[in-house]
Amino acid sequence: MLLDGTIAAVSTPKGIGGIAVIRISGEDTPRILKKVFRPLKGDVASCPVRFAVYGDIIDENGHRIDSGLLVKFAYGKSFTGEEMAEISCHGGVMVTALVLKRVLSAGARHAEPGEFSRRAFVNGKQNLAEAEAVADLLEAKSESAVILLSNQKDGKLSKEIQEIATRLLVLTASLYAYIDYPDEDLQDVDDDTLVQKVRDEISRIQEILSTYRGGRAVTAGVPAVIAGTPNSGKSSLFNYLVGEEKAIVTEVAGTTRDLLEYTVKVGRVLLTLTDTAGLHKSDDLVEKIGIAKAEEKVFSSETQLILALFDSSRRFEKNELELMEKLRTAPGKVMPILTKTDQPCLADTEELKRRFCSYEMISVITGDGIQALKNKIEALYLSSDIRLEDGGLLVNARQFSCLEKTRDLLLDVVHTVLSGGKELSGILLEQAIATLQETDGRQVGEQIVQNIFSRFCVGK
Repeated sequence: MLLDGTIAAVSTPKGIGGIAVIRISGEDTPRILKKVFRPLKGDVASCPVRFAVYGDIIDENGHRIDSGLLVKFAYGKSFTGEEMAEISCHGGVMVTALVLKRVLSAGARHAEPGEFSRRAFVNGKQNLAEAEAVADLLEAKSESAVILLSNQKDGKLSKEIQEIATRLLVLTASLYAYIDYPDEDLQDVDDDTLVQKVRDEISRIQEILSTYRGGRAVTAGVPAVIAGTPNSGKSSLFNYLVGEEKAIVTEVAGTTRDLLEYTVKVGRVLLTLTDTAGLHKSDDLVEKIGIAKAEEKVFSSETQLILALFDSSRRFEKNELELMEKLRTAPGKVMPILTKTDQPCLADTEELKRRFCSYEMISVITGDGIQALKNKIEALYLSSDIRLEDGGLLVNARQFSCLEKTRDLLLDVVHTVLSGGKELSGILLEQAIATLQETDGRQVGEQIVQNIFSRFCVGK
C-alpha cells in the first residue's frame, strides 16, 4: 500500500553521469543501511546525520559493488519527515541499477512516482501548494519561471491565503458567539462591520486571483499567433523571436503553408508562438488547407495573443482591410504591428489607428522596434513593479478555482447579511474557509492529492 514500508528509488536522471543518488525513506532505513553500506571508519550507526561519509556499497556477501558517499537524515528533520538516507555512487547505468537492486533486496520497496514528496506532505513537511510549486519547478522552461516557482515553494502564497483563512475563522467564531449570546456587546459583528470585513477579504482574494494571468504567462506561456497577409513579414518575425531559422523566408508569397510552433522567451514571460500561412484567398489546394488552419488558430478561443502584421512598405489592399475588420472579432488580444520600417512607409497608418487605436512599428532587418515590442508584450501580463523573487503570483489552475469558489461564497455571505439572514451566514463562512484551505491541502480529497503527486518522477 502507498506510504507503507520503506521506499527507495534513483533520484537522479537516467543515463550515464558523474554520480547517481539512491534515496531511501522509512522506518527500516537504519537497518537497510547496515546491510548495504560499510563506512571507511566505524559503522553506519555511528555516522553523524547530515554529514557525507565515504565507504563501500556492499552485496549480500560483503563484497564491494561500488564506493560512494552516505548521508543520513534523522526522523522529523528529513525531507519526508521519516528516517531517510541518500547514497551517492558512480553514475553508470549498470552500477546504479545494481546499487538500487541491493537496497531493494535489503528490505526496501521501489517508490511510486512522487511518493517521497507525498510522504513529506502527509508528514507536514510541506503543504500541497508547495508540492505543486515543486512539480511545476521541475517543468520550468525559463529562468523567470525558476525564480518564481523557487520562491513559491517556500510557501509565501500559502501564508497569504492562510492569513485570510485565520481572519475568517476569527470572524466566524465571533459571529457564532453573537448568535449564542445576543445580549453580549460584540461590536465586530454588527451588520455593517461584518459586511465590511468580508468585503475586505474578498478584495484580498481578488488581488491574488488577478495575479494568475501573469503567473501563467511566466510558467506555462501565452498561446500566441503571428497573423497577416502573405509577405507581411510573419516568418521573419517568428525567426527573429525564436533566435534561429525555423521558418522558411523568401520573397515568394505563400511560402508558409503549415503551422510552426515554438516556445520563446519575451522578457519575463513565455509565448507559445505559432507562425501561420498568409491569410488571403487562394485557388491552390495545399495553400487553402494552410490558410484554413491559420484562420482556425487565429480565431481559436485558446489563442490569447495575436500579433497582426501589416507591411508598411506598400499601400493597404482590400484583403488587408478586410483582415483588420475580421481581427476585431477575434477572441484573443490583437496587437497590430507595422513591419519593414527600414523601407519608406506607404501604408495608411491612420487607417490602422482608426481600427485599433495604436500599433507597433518594427524592422527585423535593423532590429528597430523589436525591444519596444517585447516590452509591450511583457507589460500585457506583468507590471514593471512585480518582483518574481517574492513568489506571490498564482500559477496553479486548481488553486485558482478554489479561490474563485471562496470569493463567490463570501459574496453570498454579504448578500445574506444584507438580506437580513446574518444567522445563516455562519454556514457560508464555514464553507468558504473549507474551500480556501483546499488550496494548500488542509481540506482536499484523496483523489486530488493522488493526481498531484503522480506528476512527480519516481525519485522525487
